[in-house]
Amino acid sequence: MAYVLRYLAHVWQTPWQIRAIYQKTLAIFEEAGDERGKIETLYRLGWAAAQLGDYQEARQCYLDSLAMAKKLGRREIILNCLVELGYVQWTFGNNQDAEAYCQESISISAEIGYYSQIACARRYLARLALSLGNHQAAKQHLQDSLAIYDELGLRGLKAESLGELSHVAVGERDFPTASQLAQDSLTLCQEQEYRTGEIEPYTVLGEVALGLGNFPEAKIYFQKALHIAIEVWVPSYALHALVGMAKLLAAVGEKEQALELATCIGQHPASWQWSKDSIAPLSAELEAELPPDVVEAVESWVKEKELKEVIEELISLTYPQAI
Repeated sequence: MAYVLRYLAHVWQTPWQIRAIYQKTLAIFEEAGDERGKIETLYRLGWAAAQLGDYQEARQCYLDSLAMAKKLGRREIILNCLVELGYVQWTFGNNQDAEAYCQESISISAEIGYYSQIACARRYLARLALSLGNHQAAKQHLQDSLAIYDELGLRGLKAESLGELSHVAVGERDFPTASQLAQDSLTLCQEQEYRTGEIEPYTVLGEVALGLGNFPEAKIYFQKALHIAIEVWVPSYALHALVGMAKLLAAVGEKEQALELATCIGQHPASWQWSKDSIAPLSAELEAELPPDVVEAVESWVKEKELKEVIEELISLTYPQAI
């Protein structure tokens, strides 16, 4: 029964359903004393929790699965847990731990020739480097990942790497390269019907348009990214797209609404530390410019709003006229 439930988690689409199924599956395996089933399900439950932005639960599931996998010598689970622990630690801004987990995963993967896992770990190291402003290191990690994915024919993962590489180009303010890489990523995602993968290139295209002062185009791209993010519900990607939307609103003088978004990003538990750090300067600037009663009202507004409500309002945004 537990194995049937776990299979259904691959078929059902919503992250909440997936997590609920894995929780039921785990309970069955625990009652039956099935250690093999427990190890794999804990890892998958961690992945589902991370998708929903519940990084504390994800980290604990990965740590529990890792401990059991080491005890039983389940090397493939060990590798999966190590690399995903690297990601989760990065979301918290625990960069030293994130790098250590990824490097350990790379070392073990190299010993057994598990190259796709090396590519995944390098992508997480690229995120770490990018969030620290080390664009050259991020670029090298992603180019290494792309070479592996090309050799293995993993087109969906190649699309993700291209999207991440386009983010590096934005950081370098190389907008033509960023735009081309994002378009290449988007094309591959659409060919694979990979909706989640479209979020990052649309976000990058919005950032490119914003950087070039093309506000109407930036709004369209950010809205597309946000629409997909709530359709598949990946809150961390939605919140990072909100960084660009907040900057756009501030650029056209909608400072109160920009602060609403900036506060939402800064306070939401699913926000990457990278997203929080990216929006912090604008947030501080807006708080200094706006009257104290407005800042207080924004704080109250954020506490009352669900993230999905905020995004749905932005998707239907037809104002201000300056955009």
